[in-house]
Amino acid sequence: MMLEFLCKVLPTPIAPIESGSTEEWSEIGKVVDIILPSDYKQYINTFGTGCIGNFLWPFNPFSENKFLNFGEQIDARLDALRVLKEKWGDRQCPYPLYPEPEGLLPWGASDNGDVLYWLTAGHPDDWSVIINEARS
Repeated sequence: MMLEFLCKVLPTPIAPIESGSTEEWSEIGKVVDIILPSDYKQYINTFGTGCIGNFLWPFNPFSENKFLNFGEQIDARLDALRVLKEKWGDRQCPYPLYPEPEGLLPWGASDNGDVLYWLTAGHPDDWSVIINEARS
């Protein structure tokens, strides 16, 4: 449903860069040890690597760019939150972090440095999005 909306408002690439196949998604699931939302996988398959509105960069597990690669960014983004949690406890980050149950899992970033996370509670297609502002 969301993908249909995006296809109406975003130009769909004729040949998306670094999109995935069913087999490749199966391998990604083994690497991150979690089932990812189906709309995210459909988005990556349709749009590949790229920016939305010159502002939002979804991480892509098939990207060769380490700053956009989903797997590379999991550790990088969560390590930063772990440091904050060690120093400040839950005041700065009141959520558990992946791979903890119902933990935050990063899936994108903005040009401002904001990071977008899924709160991995419940079925993947029902996960909420949590945004960590860059300067808060």
